[in-house]
Amino acid sequence: TAADEVVAVTLERYPTLGGVTISNTTLTSLPPIPPTVTGSLTITDNPDLTAADISNVTSIGGSLTVTGNGNAPVTVGSPTVGGGVTLTTGSGSISVGSPVAVNISLSTGSGTVSMGSPSTAGNVTLTTGSGSISMGPAASVGGNLTLTGGSGFVDVTGANVTGTTSITTVGSPGVAATTAGGTTTVTMTNGVATMSVDLPTGAFSAPVAFSIAPVDPAAMPGT
Repeated sequence: TAADEVVAVTLERYPTLGGVTISNTTLTSLPPIPPTVTGSLTITDNPDLTAADISNVTSIGGSLTVTGNGNAPVTVGSPTVGGGVTLTTGSGSISVGSPVAVNISLSTGSGTVSMGSPSTAGNVTLTTGSGSISMGPAASVGGNLTLTGGSGFVDVTGANVTGTTSITTVGSPGVAATTAGGTTTVTMTNGVATMSVDLPTGAFSAPVAFSIAPVDPAAMPGT
């Protein structure tokens, strides 16, 4: 629409902006957003977007929120964010570099969730209905790490978690992670069987990498 075109032209003129909100438009692609946003960056309720790519943005003074944009995949680079990061999509993938933020929450109905090595003082929550979940080996989580997955593989090996780690999957072929400073809990459901592993605080003197995979009973020795 004409109003959407005005938004695109206005954003393109400035290398630095205060708060930016792109909401309830008929845009199919995002206008150019400057690398530095001194306030919050909010992209919500734009159902016609085919992609939400803001990988060029390197600094956000407030929070980053991308939600309600249909099934548009979300791509974010490695910005320094003064507040929290909240990214959701219906069935698209979410790809994030290595941001610095207070809290991070990424959620998709069925796409993959992949992130580099973030640094947060607070919590990290990653959710997908059926895709895979991955996070880089140099990730630093000052709070709790919560992962909820479906039939995809979960790999967060090497992540340094000060608080607790909780991993829940349904139909996943496997989980690879590293024990947290607090409790570490893994619950995997495959078919009618559910397996739960609980490691208390102090179970190991240092973080230990581990992996868990379901095994077909027919393939086990002696069967």
